[in-house]
Amino acid sequence: VMGLICFSPLAQGLLSDRYLEGIPEDSRMMKDGRYLHREDFTEEKRQMLAKLLKIAEERGQSLSEMALSWVLRDKSTTSVLVGVSKKEQLWENVKALENTCFTAEEEEAVRIATALSSEKIRRKRARKTKKLCSSKKKREKAGLSSFFLLEFKIQEKKRRNGEKLRVVLK
Repeated sequence: VMGLICFSPLAQGLLSDRYLEGIPEDSRMMKDGRYLHREDFTEEKRQMLAKLLKIAEERGQSLSEMALSWVLRDKSTTSVLVGVSKKEQLWENVKALENTCFTAEEEEAVRIATALSSEKIRRKRARKTKKLCSSKKKREKAGLSSFFLLEFKIQEKKRRNGEKLRVVLK
């Protein structure tokens, strides 16, 4: 039996309503910038948040409630780690427990809304992994096994042949 603990299910606050109109001056992105970077918050991401908000509203939820419901819908999820700065945020997070079921149409809508962004993230991660896999010493330093490298090479070959590929990092 395996469980899953979700860390930062609200993507450092990005999946809250704070970023729907742009980057707030008092936001973590403006003040800290260690995890969220201003240059990564593109118009495309803002539009993705707007699409997700529409889906959440149709479900009778806020964006953050739906994001938490999304990770809680998976039966292997045992815990979700959330951070709040106001008690209202805590109650909103708890409210997500009221509706963790998604219809097939809702799941498809979420996947479509996040598809382009997810594909870019996968490509970026694959490029980073490819750099890490370039030498045995680097692989060992990164803790990547030979099995992972073999799997990665097979997937890279499939991608070059034009096949659709879903990269799974293990």
